[in-house]
Amino acid sequence: ATIQSQGFDHANTGRVMFNLAWSLQSTGRHDAEADTMFRSVVDATARRLGPQAEMTTYYRLYYGRFLEDRGRSEDA
Repeated sequence: ATIQSQGFDHANTGRVMFNLAWSLQSTGRHDAEADTMFRSVVDATARRLGPQAEMTTYYRLYYGRFLEDRGRSEDA
């Protein structure tokens, strides 16, 4: 509902998608879906706020941890 009402690049949409990605990855069963969401949130936030913005960095940090936890440090 958030994407439909506010658009994909809206800050609230980013937070909701980040929280969903975090929840999905914590189950250990939906890594591919979580990966796609994390990447989408990082990309959208970088477009909206810039690549060095605090929120972009925050999302990148957690996406990097996600990748590192899955043995994909080279992708982080």
